[in-house]
Amino acid sequence: FNDLYNMVGVLMKMIKPRSKVVYHVRLLPTSYAARIYSTWRTLIHRYADELIVVSNAVGDAIRKRRSPAVTTLIYDFIPITPQHGAIPPSGHFLYPGNYIKGKGQDLALASFYRLIKLNPDCTLRFAGSDLGLDKNRLFRKELEEKAIEMGIQEKVSFQGWVADIEWLMKSSRVVLNFSESESFSLVCYEAMVYGCPVISSDCGGPSELIADKVTGVLVPNRDVASMTLAMANLMNDELLRLSLGERAAISIQSKIVEHDAAGRLKSVYDRLLQK
Repeated sequence: FNDLYNMVGVLMKMIKPRSKVVYHVRLLPTSYAARIYSTWRTLIHRYADELIVVSNAVGDAIRKRRSPAVTTLIYDFIPITPQHGAIPPSGHFLYPGNYIKGKGQDLALASFYRLIKLNPDCTLRFAGSDLGLDKNRLFRKELEEKAIEMGIQEKVSFQGWVADIEWLMKSSRVVLNFSESESFSLVCYEAMVYGCPVISSDCGGPSELIADKVTGVLVPNRDVASMTLAMANLMNDELLRLSLGERAAISIQSKIVEHDAAGRLKSVYDRLLQK
């Protein structure tokens, strides 16, 4: 069952105690579910046979003492095959992510506002979906209005969902992820696979993918000053951007092979079926 809020698995175990229940847990207690996280965690520990977590950050948050459930780490290393070669960057900073409060677009905008005073030629591009929700559409509108209020609307663009995320990432100098809570971070993972330099907030999963200043840059969570400084450092340093991107691609491919996510997942279900 996908994530700990899905109580169908708990209900099924209540009705059929001999059935095997596996929960794939992605949420962190720092997410929107903070108030009820403890209750969900208690229930799945009581009824699940296995908990699959997508990062050590999630494992540390979800793990409980004296629980009958087995906790297994399996990173979300979905297969990605690059379709494009090198693409000359046409933009400076890209922020890919759905327009959801807590995903960090507001922090990126505040950081960019500081940066543009030092580097007036830089640009920032947002891309993502509102998922058809009014609250997300409102959040995007607030961001657009904030850019106008700051007087930087000519340097900032807001796009919807983009099918070719590889092209979008490779056509930008730096990929940003300033989310306040990330159990894994698909954005960081994709950027690294494509060999793109990424700056991310240290908000959970990203620190397990990125070696700071080696395969990317990590900044303190919600720290606008540190975000601005990191952006400034990468803005005009092409050699640093290239080296970060190259090392990121090598590092993440090594992690993918070593971790063998598909093999680990298969072993979980084989073990439960044998029982």
